[in-house]
Amino acid sequence: MKGDYSMSVVRRLVLTGSHWLLMLLGGLGSAAPVWAAQVDVTAKYYPVSHDKYNFYNTTRPSRFCELLYLRCRDDKLFSADVNIVLTSTGEIRADHAIERQGVMFKVPASWKTIEVRNTQTGESHTLKARIAGFGFKSETEDVRKLVGMPVGSDPSGEKSYQALWSGGSFDTAPRPCEGVRVSLNSPEYFNFVWMTPVDGVCAKKANFNIPRIDFKEMQIVYQWESPDPWGMASGTYVGALTYTLGAGGEFDVGDILAPSENALTLKFTLDVEHVLNVYLPPGGNRVELVPEGGWQRWLQNPAHIPKRLFRDQTFHISASGRFGMRLICSNMYGEWCAIRNENNHSIPVAVDVSLPSGMVDSEGRPVVRQALRNDRGVKFQLGDYVDHKPGTLHFETNRLVDEMLREHAGSTYSGTITVVWDSEV
Repeated sequence: MKGDYSMSVVRRLVLTGSHWLLMLLGGLGSAAPVWAAQVDVTAKYYPVSHDKYNFYNTTRPSRFCELLYLRCRDDKLFSADVNIVLTSTGEIRADHAIERQGVMFKVPASWKTIEVRNTQTGESHTLKARIAGFGFKSETEDVRKLVGMPVGSDPSGEKSYQALWSGGSFDTAPRPCEGVRVSLNSPEYFNFVWMTPVDGVCAKKANFNIPRIDFKEMQIVYQWESPDPWGMASGTYVGALTYTLGAGGEFDVGDILAPSENALTLKFTLDVEHVLNVYLPPGGNRVELVPEGGWQRWLQNPAHIPKRLFRDQTFHISASGRFGMRLICSNMYGEWCAIRNENNHSIPVAVDVSLPSGMVDSEGRPVVRQALRNDRGVKFQLGDYVDHKPGTLHFETNRLVDEMLREHAGSTYSGTITVVWDSEV
């Protein structure tokens, strides 16, 4: 006697949705107008095309990381252009006693936590970010005139910049900042980047009067620690962190410089595109339930009724995020799927799954013969990226086999069970 069973596989993966933005504004009165510059930080997780364990930052870098690519790669730094200009509102006096009356930067360099939410489901996760440095193109009148240097003796202006500032030019940053030279300069402008390892005030004292100094072409250097993509559902996650900017703000530039914006927002958009692929061998969607050792033993001795009919069907799975599994049954027998014959006699079929190493259940245990049902899904998590590893679907009936073989011998039992691997969990 032959039992016939067919199976189909459904895989579902939902990727992105509409964007929304959570703005966190601090330090500004409710009635004050807010002019904010925004840095859009974008990143993507798709393990097939790049690092299977981390997000890939897709934000276009500013000059800093373009010129110092190896340092940014090794120190996990990123840089971005910022549409902010600092304009001097008065003269900087030589040997000024108060640091706020000169060139002063107080940068919020400590780590901040940012909540990002799935734009479709509202699922939230947290990331961390910090300002690791900043840079400008400072512009003045000819620096040689400011310090009284004969023009012919200092064509590049480098000696004049060294003389203009206490402690040397902007290449030498005041502590706790650390200076990085990034490009050539001229007597009218000086490009610089100061790294900010810790919170603190970095101030330069002028040795000569400076009637005007402006800071343009701002760029920031930032670090960030992403959420664990394995624990995130597929989709787009958006969140933002806003720093107040200006005298007394989180990003304080002293009393002489006026920023063109009074807030700086870092907006993070993270796209998660998980891999969830299931591969069945040819013919694997048709399963025949047979007794131990096949049917020959029963045909030779009909009195020897087998206790169960079963089949183990191997599949291969690739996954980079959590997923669920459930059944859709064409026939039911209580809480089990069923197969039935032409006389509508049904027998229940239990379906279990064993998953490869790297996949665990909700309690963190290995998945060995986990029961699947049609009325509820079972969720699984990843302890590691799984790439085309084997798993097993276990089909078995150990009830009513005696009745089926004694009373319905010669008939064919069949049914369809759809096994759903679902990334929407």
